[in-house]
Amino acid sequence: MNRILLVSATLLLFLASACKKDKTATNCRLTAIKSNFDTAYIAYNSNGRVVSYGDVQYGLYSFFYPGGLTAFDSVETAGSKKADCNISLDANGRVTFMTRNVQSLGATLNYTFQFQYNADGYITLCEQTYGASSTGPTAFYKDSMVYNNGNLVAKYTFTRDLISPYALQSYLNCTYSTQQNKIGHHAFFYFEEPISVTDGWNAFYHLFGNGPANLPLKTTVYNNTGAVTYILDYTYLTDENGYPTEASIVRSVNSTNIFNRKFSYSCE
Repeated sequence: MNRILLVSATLLLFLASACKKDKTATNCRLTAIKSNFDTAYIAYNSNGRVVSYGDVQYGLYSFFYPGGLTAFDSVETAGSKKADCNISLDANGRVTFMTRNVQSLGATLNYTFQFQYNADGYITLCEQTYGASSTGPTAFYKDSMVYNNGNLVAKYTFTRDLISPYALQSYLNCTYSTQQNKIGHHAFFYFEEPISVTDGWNAFYHLFGNGPANLPLKTTVYNNTGAVTYILDYTYLTDENGYPTEASIVRSVNSTNIFNRKFSYSCE
């Protein structure tokens, strides 16, 4: 009888431990990212969509989903709040088109971005343009992404103007660890973003489809002649459930810098 009770108690403890671990590991979502410069807070609506990202000092992005396949956002900084991007979505909530106007030296510049995805939900192509609103686009960019086992392994950036055809501007290669990417990020640094005409799209990563399956170890960036221009090396600290709590990014070659990211989660 005692033996039966002991086995039963052991089984119950095992099941309770397994349930607790699974629940923690599968019901956590990113709520804050602290960098060298700021802390970006992330809030979600009842459907799990991101409704805000960042903070007012460095830019607080608010996202709105009025219905159908449309969305838009506004960005707020100290003493200023303005419309930012108009966004078109597909049935899976991924961005397919964005447009934004930027004031520069008294002129209004218009940027457009079109995205394509593969059957696994990864961005494979982003076509970008910019130019004065009064004259139309004058510069054209194209980023082509290549994946292997759910990881971005290469990105090729092509550019052209109104006269010349597309030509390779730069490319990069990425290698990965065996650790699962539980952060959900599409990119970990701006080189790996699917947009090259501008950078700093952290607030929009939730619209960019699936992030890499694993955590990156190294990104090597080349110019169009094949010379290495930047190398990014990644190391991580993780919690007991495999969620990264901190990432250190060392950028070398043309300039050496260390970037630190700390991640916070909300777990049910």
